[in-house]
Amino acid sequence: MSPYSVGGSHVPDADEINMLINELANRAWLTKQGSEIPVFKNSLSSMYAHISFENREFSKLYVQHIITTMAANDFQIVKRFERPLLLLVQIPDTYQPERIKNVLNSLYELAMKNTQFWSFCNALQDLTFKLSVRCPAFARQLGNNRQFLRMLEQLTKENPSFPLPQTKCMIFKDGKVNWTDIQNR
Repeated sequence: MSPYSVGGSHVPDADEINMLINELANRAWLTKQGSEIPVFKNSLSSMYAHISFENREFSKLYVQHIITTMAANDFQIVKRFERPLLLLVQIPDTYQPERIKNVLNSLYELAMKNTQFWSFCNALQDLTFKLSVRCPAFARQLGNNRQFLRMLEQLTKENPSFPLPQTKCMIFKDGKVNWTDIQNR
């Protein structure tokens, strides 16, 4: 049973899921101006998390859509996708490790494409930091992703004038994310 189901008993039928997948493929919902409203954004994130529960194909499509949308816009759009990505990586199903790995690899590729733009890298670093603080499974997977950690460490060392909080820089300069240390700060 999905932890995001409304009332715990509603199971969407195939027509409902196909309608939502088609809407996602058409980029109709997450790119509209209504997605700026927090209630709308949270409800939509919960709905897509519910559909992603035990659904590998939809999860991949959803992550791909989010990353494509972030890549096509400026750094300010990254904050809009914090809640959807957080709910997506927190889904406690059998595909959670695969989903988290997909999100990490997509964020790494996106960061590598935008290393020339410090504000975009800063926004991605913020997103990665928030996901690792709020989701222990994400923090563990991030600790295993040496490439992404090395890139974050390099960005932090090469750009000491980044307008970043010092606690975040210290976490990424350490080269690993220690969940207990983060919780104590």
